[in-house]
Amino acid sequence: MYEFEDTNTADIRYVIGVPLVFAAITVLPQLAYMSRGKPPQISSIVISIVPIISFIFVFAFGKMTTVIADGRIRLMWRYGFPTKEILLSDVSTVEVKKISNWLGSGIKATRKGTVWRAWGRTVVAVDQINGGRILIGSDNPEELARAIRSALNN
Repeated sequence: MYEFEDTNTADIRYVIGVPLVFAAITVLPQLAYMSRGKPPQISSIVISIVPIISFIFVFAFGKMTTVIADGRIRLMWRYGFPTKEILLSDVSTVEVKKISNWLGSGIKATRKGTVWRAWGRTVVAVDQINGGRILIGSDNPEELARAIRSALNN
């Protein structure tokens, strides 16, 4: 039985930077109000919770694992949710592509296909027989594409 595992891990600057930006967006207006002698508009509890919640979400979507086994390509995030399974029998073509950083990370539907990636500009484009396309992020896209092609030939 053929089995392969690959990961797509976000840069640490992204995992730490995004919550810091949310913290700054939350705290700076409050500091401006306080400097004018006005009472804060939102409580300090909210100011402390926003970075924590954003860190949890960014951390959860900061690592994706791709497993090829049992005739399927399984995509799953750090905590095992959400997941997606693609049957190898539904795959028509596989190619490595460069995409824009503007597509961001996470899961999103675009005109180019459904994107599943944590980080990076190079993805593995998996075209399905039904016409759908899934763009899979990978730290080693050439190796992942070879593994999918190898699984298709088995």
